[in-house]
Amino acid sequence: ISTPLALHYEETLFALSNKRNVLVEKLVMMSSAQLEHLCTISKEKAALLIEGIWTRYLPISIHIRDVRLPKIGEVKRVSSDFSASIWSPDG
Repeated sequence: ISTPLALHYEETLFALSNKRNVLVEKLVMMSSAQLEHLCTISKEKAALLIEGIWTRYLPISIHIRDVRLPKIGEVKRVSSDFSASIWSPDG
């Protein structure tokens, strides 16, 4: 979901209600109540609800780029993965 923020809730609710996995661009919702409701629907429908986040400007990314990488020399390739669980199927 990459539409304007005001549309995120209705479009995400529609997709989750139809058992579709959803990637929502940050900001996810306009309120925590909306997000909590969608998390509940996500669990009930066994559909993934994922927030898309651009990590380039997170403090850790800047630290790695500006402090750590220069110490190890020329970098030819970097591959990384950033993820966090917001809910577990086990509760």
